[in-house]
Amino acid sequence: MKDDFLHVCVFPLPNVSLFPETCMPLHIFEPRYKDMLQDSMIQDWPIALCSHQNINEFGATCGADYKCVVEHLVKSKAVSGIGRPQFIQNNENSTFDILLKGIGLVELVEIVECHSYALVKAKKLSIQNDLLEEQKFKLNRIKLALKACLEQRISCSSKIESMLQSANTDSALIHLAAACLVQTPQTQYRILKSLQLGEKLEIILDDLAKQTLPTKKSVQN
Repeated sequence: MKDDFLHVCVFPLPNVSLFPETCMPLHIFEPRYKDMLQDSMIQDWPIALCSHQNINEFGATCGADYKCVVEHLVKSKAVSGIGRPQFIQNNENSTFDILLKGIGLVELVEIVECHSYALVKAKKLSIQNDLLEEQKFKLNRIKLALKACLEQRISCSSKIESMLQSANTDSALIHLAAACLVQTPQTQYRILKSLQLGEKLEIILDDLAKQTLPTKKSVQN
């Protein structure tokens, strides 16, 4: 397979976006996703966390039918965050708690196989750092808003500082802000599928201007 493409395991979740350089906790209990987790680790296949918002905007009504959901995601060339499990806890009731670390973005291209879960060929997407000088100054506002948001949810100041320090690039800071500060799934998906940091930043700032206090529950560890 060419370097621009890779195989990914498709994990659809309603109205959830996995951003690069952020983490998403997941509770794995369905046999389908247990198989997916195992094969992802053995075959080194990333997991594509696909938002159901992708389906809604194309007018599909699949309900809970996994195969139908995947077919519509592929047909619509859905953009998805991909990640690798960074932490796996095997629970006594045969379920798993994992932390999925976002490593990039892909566009779903075609179904390779679909048994208990779907393996899909996906195209890698690159994000351009096109921030202008005046936009870089706006990053300070994002960082202050992010710190205030985290202080509302996390009591440990050292953990907050560690999270902010880990967002040590423009891309990491913008994606962490998108995951924590943006309140609607539709806006999150707009940010996810944009391939320009400048556009992502402006969407976040526009969303913050419409808010009073950030209240969306964090998806970060």
